[in-house]
Amino acid sequence: MSADMRAPGAAFLAALSRELREALRLIRRYVALITDTAHDPTAIARLAGELEQTLRQQAEFADDLLEVAHLAEGLPLNRTTFDVVAPLRASVDRHRDDGREQDVELSLDAPQDPVLVSGDQARLEHVLDKLLGTAVAGAAAGHAVRTTIRPIDRHCEIEIVEANGDPAPLAEGGADDDTLPDVRGGILGVILARQLVEAHGGSMEIAGGGTAFRMHLPREETPSLHHSPWAPLLDGFDLLVVDDDQTGREALADALSDYGAQVSIAPSVAVALERLRDHRFDAVCSDIDMPGESGVELARAVRAAEPYGTHQPLVAISGLTGEHHHAAARQAGFDDWLPKPIDVQRLAHGLRHLVDAARSAQFDRNSPSVANEGT
Repeated sequence: MSADMRAPGAAFLAALSRELREALRLIRRYVALITDTAHDPTAIARLAGELEQTLRQQAEFADDLLEVAHLAEGLPLNRTTFDVVAPLRASVDRHRDDGREQDVELSLDAPQDPVLVSGDQARLEHVLDKLLGTAVAGAAAGHAVRTTIRPIDRHCEIEIVEANGDPAPLAEGGADDDTLPDVRGGILGVILARQLVEAHGGSMEIAGGGTAFRMHLPREETPSLHHSPWAPLLDGFDLLVVDDDQTGREALADALSDYGAQVSIAPSVAVALERLRDHRFDAVCSDIDMPGESGVELARAVRAAEPYGTHQPLVAISGLTGEHHHAAARQAGFDDWLPKPIDVQRLAHGLRHLVDAARSAQFDRNSPSVANEGT
């Protein structure tokens, strides 16, 4: 798919259909097996674990599909300059256990010095992790997955290749979606990865049924521009995260904590309003689509109860990407809106801006010159 994000080809849609059908087949199989082994607690526990893993994979699949839709809508990239070696090394370490289970060894050949690229760090890290996971899943037992990164002129080249195997040659320039290889169990993730790389002005080639990848990313020459996203951007901030999905709210709370924030969580609008009555938070991040009362109703309630002269920063987070959903959130009183899956770095910067603005406005209202204007 080219950088203009044109509609996916027939082969891609066919592969998408196959993956969805295979997932449904597996889920039906697990349900049938659990029913057949209703009197065997050990077998039920094992099958339930396998079913949970399948559902988790489908949740990742849905996130990838949503990200493809976001890119097609022209979602802007949050560009920073960062060392691409560090997240690549971390990704290799994360996948080592999976590799050992499949008798697949992982290795990384990377320079000691930082290799700086300019781009959306969260999305590029997701690309690297997705491609490495796909290569490990598709590698044959007894083989190895070798990852190499090297600076070449004004680009950096990253290769993820199944060694000891015989993947098809990596042709320059990639391939059209209608001629993509049959990537084993992850064609959507690979399509998304290539879209993201191309959106950054790079290129990506695929071979070996998804066990060999090569990408080129524009390289940043100036080390002084390097800035770690894990700086305490939200140090001392007191935040509330509202989401009916336990995994989602806990993951977001953990991610925001990494930026220095103190984070509380609420599973519903009712609980959130109760906590807001008892405590003043610096900002609230709320899902929109929740059972019972929605995030829109939360925003309306917060704005209606807001004391005169104060402003509670509110950020909507939602998988509903239509413009009318965005407009409804704004009209209800949200200050900002971010699509799922959440770009935490972008969210952290947005929260910092909103909270600083709210604090500044409060300071101005409380300053002597303002207080004396009416006397």
